[in-house]
This record gives sequence, structure tokens and C-alpha cells, in this order.
Amino acid sequence: MLFPGRDLEIESSLEPLQIYEAFAPYVGPAPMLGARAYTPYAGSVSLAVFELRPNINYRNTFLPFATGRVWPVGGGSRVVVTMRMGIVARVFMAIWLAMAFGFMLLTGGMAVITGLHGESGGIVVFGGLFLFICIFPVFGLLLARSGFRREADPLEKFLREILRAPPSPPYR
Repeated sequence: MLFPGRDLEIESSLEPLQIYEAFAPYVGPAPMLGARAYTPYAGSVSLAVFELRPNINYRNTFLPFATGRVWPVGGGSRVVVTMRMGIVARVFMAIWLAMAFGFMLLTGGMAVITGLHGESGGIVVFGGLFLFICIFPVFGLLLARSGFRREADPLEKFLREILRAPPSPPYR
């Protein structure tokens, strides 16, 4: 997947009603612009589905949006959670990558065209510019992944604690 995300499947010993009650003190409506948040997470919770995102006091475009489904399974529940970056961040990253790849094509093409015309100076200029521009898509993808991970890890930890599930494997 081009944009970062995370899919979890958590086995919980809690029944769906107990999960709903466990989320209740932590999840509330999103605060109005400039208002103080009274819960650590904004969203909604029902017996079968929940949607939440962290309430933070600063701007962060890589903030994860989590959607979960709860299924009762003999004496407990199975919770499937999907965490994704917000739509604004995904659109911004798509524009960033499209522009970076467009400039890569442009400068690479110009290096080839000037080389075909026997101008070694153009190859050096446009070839060097092409190599410099190759940094931008890599930087953008690394920035998105690290920013998302920094915000998604605490959310995953919260979900595992509230559902009393074992920690995730260390290999992701």
C-alpha cells in the first residue's frame, strides 16, 4: 500500500457490551473549533462498530482514524480494526508524489534530450537535477510512514489495553 495504514485483529475476553462500556469514558464527540476536548479520543462507539481518532492539542496531518468491528465469539469478542491516515493527508501526499514523479520525468527527459544533441553540460545539469529530485518521493513516503507510526502506536496500545489483549508481534 502506498499510504501507511494498519490492520489489527484482536481477540478479547470481553463481551461486546463490556467493550462498549470500556470505551465509554474515553471516547466522546469531537470538540468544536477552539474548544477543549474532554475525552482523549473523538468518535462514536456502538455494540458492533466504533470509530475514533485521538483528540490532540496540536495539528497533525498523520493522525490515524480507526474503524473497528466487534463480533461476539464464544465467551469473548473478535475485534477487527483498520487504521488509516486522514483523507486530507492522503490527498496532499498524492499531489506531492505526482509532482515529484512529474519533475523526475521532466528532468530525466531533458537529460536524455540534451545528451542526444551532444550537449554534455545539459546532461550534467539535468542529470544532477534528476538525482536531486529523486529524493522528494522517498522523503515524502518516509515522512508519512514515520509520522503515521508515531501516532498509530499509542492508539494501538490503547486499543490492546482497553480490550485486554496481548501486545502486537515485534516484526511489523
